[in-house]
Amino acid sequence: MSTSNWSCYILVLHVSSELKIASGKFVATLRPGFYFYVGSGKKPGVLLARLIRHMSKSKRIRWHIDLLTINPHVEIKGFYLINSSSTDCESSISQILAGNLEFIKGFGSTDKPRDKSHLFICDSILEDCLQHVYSMIENAPFIGEIVYASF
Repeated sequence: MSTSNWSCYILVLHVSSELKIASGKFVATLRPGFYFYVGSGKKPGVLLARLIRHMSKSKRIRWHIDLLTINPHVEIKGFYLINSSSTDCESSISQILAGNLEFIKGFGSTDKPRDKSHLFICDSILEDCLQHVYSMIENAPFIGEIVYASF
């Protein structure tokens, strides 16, 4: 499947120690654990470029997620690619996760005020968290295909 068919992604992160992050008026403290960040890339090539950017530790801080991906106490464990018929896959996925997982209020969603967050925490082992997130989104009526890649 071409990368242009993917509507959004979920980045899987491991935070190894407590982090305090701040950007403008946004301030949060993250405890150690596994986090799931929902992002999008609607135009062909944008989604792949965003994933590559997330993996780089050297970059200009542009988004909330950059505060995590540059931090030495944060490791990217993998990502889900999601093919969706939703016109706003990122919000649709975020709303499902917000109903089932704890979240960091306002993280990554300042441009979408109806979304509570785009960053969610799971307090279990990685395999259980991956299965839990997958099971929440796999039967959503707007989901076509989900692929997970790990590092």
